[in-house]
Amino acid sequence: MDELDLLRGFVRRMQIIAGALIAGVLAFLIVATLVVHAGGGPLQAPAGNLPLITLILVGLSLVQIPTAVVFPGLMIQAAVQQLKSGQKSNLSPMAAMLRALNSVMIMRMAMLEGGAFAATIAYMLEGSHFAWPGILAPVTLMLWYFPTTNGCREKLEEIAGQLKREP
Repeated sequence: MDELDLLRGFVRRMQIIAGALIAGVLAFLIVATLVVHAGGGPLQAPAGNLPLITLILVGLSLVQIPTAVVFPGLMIQAAVQQLKSGQKSNLSPMAAMLRALNSVMIMRMAMLEGGAFAATIAYMLEGSHFAWPGILAPVTLMLWYFPTTNGCREKLEEIAGQLKREP
């Protein structure tokens, strides 16, 4: 088995995980939409005209976006530094980087999923359309960061270039 076959198999597993996380958000969104529109309205009407729960949970959702972009890069840099330091590992450098890419993907997707779930709960509770940006922005980024063979190969090449450079 050559490296490309190994990479394809690894990416396929990453795609299954990412697809399940995205499908979970979309399934919950369908349920919430049915509750709001076919179930007689939101579960709890907002107090006054201000959908406070929606604003708080959408804010939480939108805060997850920069963290889902920044923290994974920091994790990759830490993995690169660990490889550069020459710490003993049972894994080959490629396997170590694939493990790091998988961890980063799961962390990023989970952060975005949590934000989308929070905004979807707000929509189900109050039925406010202010919740939609907090739902659609994380789902869009989840689709943007969906793992592909070419994307992982490019990231591995970038990491290999970092490993070749002097510390």
